[in-house]
This record gives sequence, C-alpha cells and structure tokens, in this order.
Amino acid sequence: MILELPALLTGYLLGSISTGLLVSKLSGEKDIRQKGSGNIGATNILRVIGKKAGAITLLGDMLKAVVAIMITGLYTDDLHILALAGLASVVGHIFPVYYSFKGGKGVATALGMLFYLSPLSGLIVLAVFVATLYSSRYVSLGSILGSLTAPLSILFFDYNLTLFASFIVVFFLICYMHRENIKRLLNGTENRL
Repeated sequence: MILELPALLTGYLLGSISTGLLVSKLSGEKDIRQKGSGNIGATNILRVIGKKAGAITLLGDMLKAVVAIMITGLYTDDLHILALAGLASVVGHIFPVYYSFKGGKGVATALGMLFYLSPLSGLIVLAVFVATLYSSRYVSLGSILGSLTAPLSILFFDYNLTLFASFIVVFFLICYMHRENIKRLLNGTENRL
C-alpha cells in the first residue's frame, strides 16, 4: 500500500485537471460547460470551438494518464501500481476535485492509459472507435464499443489480469457516464458528429 497511495494521488490529481476548460478559456470561451452538450471533453470542444481546439483537448486528456503513469514509473515498474495510476487519472477526469467532481466522460484519458500500457490493444480500440464513428457518426457509440473492446483485447493479446480488471472498471465507468447517450441511442435521438 505504500507505493499504491502516491500512484493513486498522482493519477487522480493529474486526471482532475480539465484540458477542455483550459483550452476553451484560451480560445475566448468563458465556460464550455455552458455551451453545446455542456461536457468538458474533446467532442464538445470540437463542436463548439473547432477542430484544432478539439484535437488539443483530446491530446491533453490522453496525456494526463500517460504522465501519471510515467511519474509512477520513476519509482516502480510494477504493472499493478502503474495501472492504478492510470485508472486514478480516469477517475480524476470523470470526478475532478478541482471542479466540484463534475468532469468529462473519461474516454480520451482511458485511451491514453491503454496506449501507454498496451499499445496493441490501444490500436485495436482506436480501430473499433474509428470504424464505428465512420459507419454510424455516433461518437458515443464508438466510445462505448471501444471501451468494451479494451478488456477483451487485453485478455487475448496481453493476458494480464491487472490490466484486464482495470479496463473492466473503465468500461463500466464509461457506460455510466454515457447513460444519457445510451438512452438517446436507443430512442434514435442521439446527435451525430
């Protein structure tokens, strides 16, 4: 538990930084939470501000997990602890301490974690997301199917129980954060990109 605690704190505090809010303020928007879907993630930034701001937000949200894992890697190479740092950054993104625990949906941060800890699985998940987005134009459906693909890919290609368990948790968190999107997908009212 001695090494787990700093990993959890590092991940959570870095994850709690809102790239979307920072990018929106630098772009001249007062508060992105008052525009579009009200979400601080890359999709809402893309729709409200534009492609460049959306891409910067996506990259920044991914890097939060990567940096948390890299910092943790300075004092341990234990995959269990590294995965905890990444998972904590996803939780921080979703429930940020700096913003009254109201954050984004965690998809980009989870993807950053996955690419760093399991690059092959990251590529597979990205391919599922892109294929789903291309065929349906639903970002939410791509995010949900991608998050479902992550633990399955880890199970088949990495066969690592710690990573598998971490991404099962990520899948349920992402589904929870997309609960309204799921309702709209089911009744045919979800927004397309």
